[in-house]
Amino acid sequence: MNGILLNIKNAFLRVFYQKTISIVVIVSIAIGMIFPLSAFAMANDIIENIKVTKFTDTDSTIILEYFSSFAKKEIMDQRMKFLTDIDQYGYFSYYKGVVSWKGQDMAGSVAGATLSYFELENYTLMEGKMFNREQEEKGMKVCLLRKDGVLWQKGVRVGDIVKINGTGFKVIGMIRDPKIYGELIAPYNSLNIFLENNPSPIQYKALLHTKRPVKIDELRAKIKANAKINLLSVMPAAKGQKIFFDSAGKVMIQNLLLGFFVLLFGIISFIFIIAGKVAEEEYSIGVKMAIGASKNTVFFELFIQSVLLIMTSIILDLLCFPIIQNKISQLGFMLDWKVVLIMIGIGFVLAFAVSGIIFQILIRKKAVCELLKGGSC
Repeated sequence: MNGILLNIKNAFLRVFYQKTISIVVIVSIAIGMIFPLSAFAMANDIIENIKVTKFTDTDSTIILEYFSSFAKKEIMDQRMKFLTDIDQYGYFSYYKGVVSWKGQDMAGSVAGATLSYFELENYTLMEGKMFNREQEEKGMKVCLLRKDGVLWQKGVRVGDIVKINGTGFKVIGMIRDPKIYGELIAPYNSLNIFLENNPSPIQYKALLHTKRPVKIDELRAKIKANAKINLLSVMPAAKGQKIFFDSAGKVMIQNLLLGFFVLLFGIISFIFIIAGKVAEEEYSIGVKMAIGASKNTVFFELFIQSVLLIMTSIILDLLCFPIIQNKISQLGFMLDWKVVLIMIGIGFVLAFAVSGIIFQILIRKKAVCELLKGGSC
C-alpha cells in the first residue's frame, strides 16, 4: 500500500517538476477538445450556405405559402401527406415570422423551465415567463422571443413591443434553441386573430418542385378542399429559382472523407506521440531503472501522471465550453451522440498530434544544444 502511495506521490511530483511536458500535454488536449467544437460549428454554418442547389423550370415549380392549423404531431404527418398528394419530391420550407404555441398551462414558469411546442420540440425558457392558458384563450398579443435571433441582436428584450405587419406583440419571455426557425412564439388563438386581420403570408413558405407541370388553379382548388390548411398564396416560381435540398450522396462522401482523414491523422499522430514522449521520458526512466526501480513501478507513475494531465485538460475544457456552446447555439448546430463521439475522437487525435510535434521539437532542440555546448540548454 505504501508503495502505491509513493508511486502516486512521485507521479504528482513529475507533473510539477516536468513543467514543459505537463504544459504541452495540458494545452494540447485542451486545444484538441475545444477545436473540434468550434470547427464543427463553423463547418455547419458553411454547409448550410453551400447546400446543393437545383435550378428549375417555371412550368414545374411553384411557390406555396400557407398557414397550417394542425395540432400536435398531426401537423407533421398531414403536412407531409399534403405535399405528397401534389406529387412533390423536393421542397424547402421555413417559418417566415410568427410561429404558434399550444401546450400545457405554464403560467408559473420561470427561467429554466422546459417548454413544448406542439408536443414535438422542447425549448428552454431562458428568462422572463411563459404566457398562460388565459392569455392563450383570449388571444392576448404576447409572445416569447428567440434569444440570439435577429430581433434580439437588434436590442429587443423582455417588456418590449414587437410589431409584425402593424400588429404589436409584447415580449414576456426569452427562449433559445437552434431548432426554432422563426423569431417569435405567440399564443395559438392570438396567431389566428392575427392571420384574420393580416392575411399576409407569415407561417410556412414552401418551394415545391413537382414531378410534372402543375396548373395553378387546379392546385389552389385542391388545397382549399383541405379544411385544416389556410391558403395564403400560390404562384409559379421565377425561371431559374433555386431549390435547396440535402444530397445523400454528398453527405456520404463527406463522411467517408472525414473517416479517412481522421484515421490517417490518427496513425501519424500516434507515431509522433509515442516517439516524442518516449524519447523525452527516456532520461528519467533510465535513471529510475539504474537505481533499481521496477519497470511496472515506472510505468504506473507514468499512467498516474497522464491521468492527472488529462483531468486538468478536461477541467480547462469545461471552463471554456460555455463560450463554444453559445457559438454553436447561434449557428443552429445540433449535437447528437454520434457527433459528440466524432468530436471527442478528433479532439484526442489533435491532442496527440500537437503534443507529439512539440515533443519532437523539444527533443531536437535538446540534441542540438548538447551537441553545440556539450550539455543541455
